[in-house]
Amino acid sequence: MDRWGRVWRLVIYGIVFVLLISANVWAFLFALNANVSKNTAHEERYVLNVAVQELRLAQSALVRLMRVVAVTGNQLQYDLYWEEYRLDRMGRALYIFEQNNAHPYEIGIITDILSRREDMSRIVVEVFDLRKAGNYQEAIDLAFGFDMRQWGTPFNQDVQYLIDMTSSRTRQVVEDANARLETAQTFTFLSLILLVLVVILGVYEAHKLKLSKFVYVYGAVVLVLAGHALVFSMNAVQKSAETGEAFDLQHIQTLALYEAEKATEELSRLSRHFSITGGSVPYQLYNEELAQDRIVQSLRTLIFSRAADAEVNNFVTFVSGTSALREIEEQAINLRLEGYVDEAIQVIFGDLYSQHGIPVNGIVQNLRSASFARTQEYIENALQSYNTFRILQAIATGLFVLASLGGFLALCLHLKTTHKRGGSHV
Repeated sequence: MDRWGRVWRLVIYGIVFVLLISANVWAFLFALNANVSKNTAHEERYVLNVAVQELRLAQSALVRLMRVVAVTGNQLQYDLYWEEYRLDRMGRALYIFEQNNAHPYEIGIITDILSRREDMSRIVVEVFDLRKAGNYQEAIDLAFGFDMRQWGTPFNQDVQYLIDMTSSRTRQVVEDANARLETAQTFTFLSLILLVLVVILGVYEAHKLKLSKFVYVYGAVVLVLAGHALVFSMNAVQKSAETGEAFDLQHIQTLALYEAEKATEELSRLSRHFSITGGSVPYQLYNEELAQDRIVQSLRTLIFSRAADAEVNNFVTFVSGTSALREIEEQAINLRLEGYVDEAIQVIFGDLYSQHGIPVNGIVQNLRSASFARTQEYIENALQSYNTFRILQAIATGLFVLASLGGFLALCLHLKTTHKRGGSHV
């Protein structure tokens, strides 16, 4: 009776084994789905935030070029304005949001921005017509006047709201996916340990039934396969974490570079606005922007987020270039404060300021490209390693399952043969 009690325990272990395998397969597929969701959310956050930043830069460039034309009448700046307009970076932002299945409310905000862009286009055309007609002061008053400010304020608010909304939404998806991934990985790990325990108990019962010594060798092979599955599972967890960290670093570094470019644009806009109008508000905002020192903060962000040394050195060159711009801006502001309006305008809208600004913008754009290429390569390598370990885990688990099921079936056949022979032992 004791013998058949052990046999039934072996049968129960076999049933538990099959159930654990089913649970392990479910956890494996669940983890794959969670990892895909996480990576998709990371990519969506990056793509949408870049689209919003490009939308903001496009609007800033159009306003800047329009104001330069209003002040200087420069034909080259006039041509650059229409070239930027034809690029339609603002329209491309809407296309990117639609293609990446953004929230309908986010798409609605961009659609509203584009519809209000017609108001800005009307002002621009009027400014250019006034300038061509020789109405210099009227063109400047319109370019720097209330209508432009009334258009710009809600635009900036909408852009910031879009950034906050997309970041919050995708961050929530990433956090949910991470929670599901952690649950699945923990479940996989525990189920593998329980499978090993079931195999050990099965070998023990086989030993008590005085079966062939081959059972021990067979059990050892099964345990080795299970051990490899556990190791590959832990490596996959590590690579998944590295992939998430790489996505975060890519996002942080890209936004830091956009923040530096935004700060440079803002200082240029405010200094030019003050040089033209002499208003206290742009002067105060300029000093507040200087006090924030967002460019140096971006440099610190790059260093702390482990940017490449070459990228940090190039950004230091960018900072040096912006220092030259700050000197020209301060010169123009001081001239305006002393009442030399024409001289201030000549300094801030002059060739020297433009010559310093072009390479500075080129540096930060090249930095964005280099940073993206480097971090993207790291992400792809981490994803490849993750997928490799997941495949190895699946192979090891599959061999473990096949070997265990094979042993269980062989045991059942042996017990059946033994029973027919009247209970003799092998």
